[in-house]
Amino acid sequence: MRVAAVQYELRSIKAFEEFAHQVEYFVDAVADYKADFVVFPELFTLQLLSIENRKVPAAEANRILTALGFETRLDGETIHAVVPPWRPDIDGEADLVEEVLRIAGYAEKIAAQAESLAAYRAQSLWLDESLTGRAARVLAGTAAAIVNLAERTRLARDGFLNLPRLPQDNGVMPEPVVHEPLVET
Repeated sequence: MRVAAVQYELRSIKAFEEFAHQVEYFVDAVADYKADFVVFPELFTLQLLSIENRKVPAAEANRILTALGFETRLDGETIHAVVPPWRPDIDGEADLVEEVLRIAGYAEKIAAQAESLAAYRAQSLWLDESLTGRAARVLAGTAAAIVNLAERTRLARDGFLNLPRLPQDNGVMPEPVVHEPLVET
């Protein structure tokens, strides 16, 4: 079995077709070597973020790198960063840019999902109120049934205690019989 590993350089692209063309190039090259599998870098799709040509302000990039454990110094629009010793995967400026874009991109996606969820909840509030009302009615009915059951249990116990004693009981109440629980707790 042959496995090919791709050393993929992240470059800015203007459209998805450029990304697809680069991937196809490597797949074709690997096919020439008759490889059974091709392994791309874990985050090679990060290149797709460059389609938007997104600019991350230096202050935000500095905040992200600091939160990731980098020692940073902001000098205007330039960030000077010291890579922490536990990050051997960071080997240059491209890796730092990748980290910042990844975190900034996730933050945008999370914010968009939160806004979407809030909008959905606002639109479906009537459903939540309806379900709350139904749940309240069910709980009220359950509470009434429990009160009724407790009252019937008390009456049954009082009735048992007021039963006339048999001559062989000698006026002594028998010990209750312990049964196995019906449901394990």
